Amino acid sequence: MSYRTLGRLIIVLVLGTRITLGGGAEANDLARAEALIDAGDSAGGGALLHNLMQQPHEKTEVRIRLGLLLAKAERLTEAEAILRRTAAAAPGADTWTALGMVLTRLRRPEAIGILRKVVEARPQSTSAHVNLGIAFADFSRLREALMAFDRAVLLDPQSSEAQYNRGRVLMDLNRPAEGIKALRTACEHSPQKISHLYQLALAEQRVGDLPAATGTLRRIIEINPLHVDAHYLLGRTMRQLGQTDQAVESWRQVLTIRPDHTPALYALQHTLAKSAPVEARTYRDRYAEIQNRSYAADRSRAIANVAIAAASNRDWPVAIERLLDAIRVCGPCSVAAELHKRLGLVYCKAGDLVNGKVELELAVKGMPADAEIRQTLELIKQAMSSMDREVKE
Repeated sequence: MSYRTLGRLIIVLVLGTRITLGGGAEANDLARAEALIDAGDSAGGGALLHNLMQQPHEKTEVRIRLGLLLAKAERLTEAEAILRRTAAAAPGADTWTALGMVLTRLRRPEAIGILRKVVEARPQSTSAHVNLGIAFADFSRLREALMAFDRAVLLDPQSSEAQYNRGRVLMDLNRPAEGIKALRTACEHSPQKISHLYQLALAEQRVGDLPAATGTLRRIIEINPLHVDAHYLLGRTMRQLGQTDQAVESWRQVLTIRPDHTPALYALQHTLAKSAPVEARTYRDRYAEIQNRSYAADRSRAIANVAIAAASNRDWPVAIERLLDAIRVCGPCSVAAELHKRLGLVYCKAGDLVNGKVELELAVKGMPADAEIRQTLELIKQAMSSMDREVKE
């Protein structure tokens, strides 16, 4: 089981600890970027982060915060680069913590060594032990992870994060009674924490305590009525309890929130096949349509791989032809923006800046936070301006 989602959670916690930045434009821009990312505006947040990365930052705290925000925006490679530079210039527990968490997300084994240094520097820090435990767990070193989480709980028995992570590892070690106890303790300390409640519901369902799982899932839905996974899992639990009508209602609710949720469509088409065949057929048709789109994405990826091989040999005409084929096969599929990006970059390498610009502008609509696209478009703009000046002269 991957613990990268836990790493993401802890990054949010560290961002929430409020490294003191003082006033000024840097602090304001970082706060605005974080607010935009939290609100789901990846384009606005990404643009601010891009601008911030072009500026020199003297304060270590600012560089750490910028690195963590890049990680929060899923720009992990850029986050790694800035945090490595910061760690080299200003080594210390704060910098090591941020770098170690990002490296955990990137599945780099050296993360463990870096986070161990934080524990050595701050042996009484609960979060230091939790972060080290997450790194151990993400590399399937579960017994070492449990030792780290045990230490964190000893330091702070009220820490919901320590209890939560300890509970997950215990479940993975096939110690469900202890795992559920730890997860319930975590939920008692943080009763509104949906991630904790959802893992508790999964654990309760795993051991067959369906009434308890039902109660936990209903609690999640009370807190967040739009929680798709809770609605879907509640439907499965109701089905196991023999309450088919309630199961169907839960799965219908899933589709009102996310119409392309294939597990719910699949469950509904089979559950209603006899009792409501017309409705079941509707769900079957929608399921088939989504599967076809997925097939188009897979086929277009395969064609794009041929283009990538051609581009690596600098065979630009073949690479361009294959990428155009991939885009035609894909249509509006899930990888369309990535294909336009690849084609735009190939056009540029082949010397066709006009078509390169067209493709990259199409790509950036679907990948607004992609730094490589934005940087290349800026370089194209500069090159075209230079050519215009030469023509005029």
